[in-house]
Amino acid sequence: MAFRWPWSSPSQPPEVERAPVYGVEMGSSGLRTQGRRITEEWMRNLRGAQGRVALQEMRDQSAVVGAITTYLLSIVSDVDYYVEPAPPDVRGSDEAAAFLQSRVDGLTHRLESVFVEGTDGACTHGFSPQEIVYRRGDDGRPAWERFASRSPTTIEEWEFDPRGRWTHMIQKTPSGRQVFIPRELVVNFRNQPRLDNPEGRSFWRNGYSAYYYAKTLATIEAITAERDATGLLVFRVPPPVMASTTSAEHAATRTSLEEQGQQFRSDERLFLMLPAKEWAGKATGYDVENLRGAGARLVDTDKVIRRWEARLAMVGAGEMMMLGIDGSTSNAADVSKGQRFEKVVNGILDAHVSTFNDDAVRRLYDLDGRFLAESRAHIRHSEVRAPDVQGLFQSISDLLRGGGLTPDDALENHLRTLAGLPPLDPDALPVDDDEE
Repeated sequence: MAFRWPWSSPSQPPEVERAPVYGVEMGSSGLRTQGRRITEEWMRNLRGAQGRVALQEMRDQSAVVGAITTYLLSIVSDVDYYVEPAPPDVRGSDEAAAFLQSRVDGLTHRLESVFVEGTDGACTHGFSPQEIVYRRGDDGRPAWERFASRSPTTIEEWEFDPRGRWTHMIQKTPSGRQVFIPRELVVNFRNQPRLDNPEGRSFWRNGYSAYYYAKTLATIEAITAERDATGLLVFRVPPPVMASTTSAEHAATRTSLEEQGQQFRSDERLFLMLPAKEWAGKATGYDVENLRGAGARLVDTDKVIRRWEARLAMVGAGEMMMLGIDGSTSNAADVSKGQRFEKVVNGILDAHVSTFNDDAVRRLYDLDGRFLAESRAHIRHSEVRAPDVQGLFQSISDLLRGGGLTPDDALENHLRTLAGLPPLDPDALPVDDDEE
């Protein structure tokens, strides 16, 4: 009996689209596009290249985002990446693993740098494309030369096929040249690849408002602090100087006073040049007064800024960066937040390693054409284990007091590395009087 689709009965309305064969997609992912541009982002200033410039500003300007990203990348750079062969009972697994290992060893850069740069770009912009550059290996077979990073801020458009899958990445180089890079030559690390969006979603997208308010309030706070220190100048001038229709001499006087008022700062060039209040026994009509701040402000901007920065840290799964700031965090909270951070980092690396295996490893094996799918090796990463610095320091302190450990420069440098401190500088050490 021939198979019939459930919706292809005679009673089915004729206007309903039918799927005649397996593998045909009737719908779409719903990714919103206008021509070659992706418009999934609803905030216009965060769309396209201009949006990625705004996100890069967050990465470079925000102390919270910069600290969390730097810590994240330091962990990712310490992770080991290795070739995992197929099960040994699979025919050809050893040869396939040796082939992949030789290609990793033949790169002009370390494999770790691919994932560090990919993590940085994907977390900041939502995606981090890297172009695969091939070469012919010493054995005459295809090999990788390097993975060339392509800045997300230069990716403006995408080309899609009728099914909605992107086929080319369109880059506008700083020189203005437009380059079409086919999908087969791109490893595209993405963060939250919802709707198969090649641009992904920035790790910090939900924190943009918090960053914007914190930045704006910090600017206002700095201006307010300067005004409190410098004061507000009030010029009193003769009425003709303020008149809309006045002489060229009075207009020049007004312009000069306006420039002096705008440039009034508490620095080494602080001064004002004004006519005297009286001249030849007569009032000149000129006077200046410095109004100082009235004292306490109605709004505690520092408290408000800290609240927005705390929310920004929460977005990046980085609550741990705020530990100890208000002195109300317990050790139990430290451990749970540290474990959550480990899960976040391991989840990011799992997704990126999977992308690398799909976009780079699989295509390399396909180009070679010698190994079956079940015998192919894959790239894996070691598990992330963020060190418990506080507990480690306490244990070492106990050992030192009990005489179970002898302090030396190597131990101190190792502890400094774990704590994120600079290495020991022998030239900066104090000199013992006895050694002199």
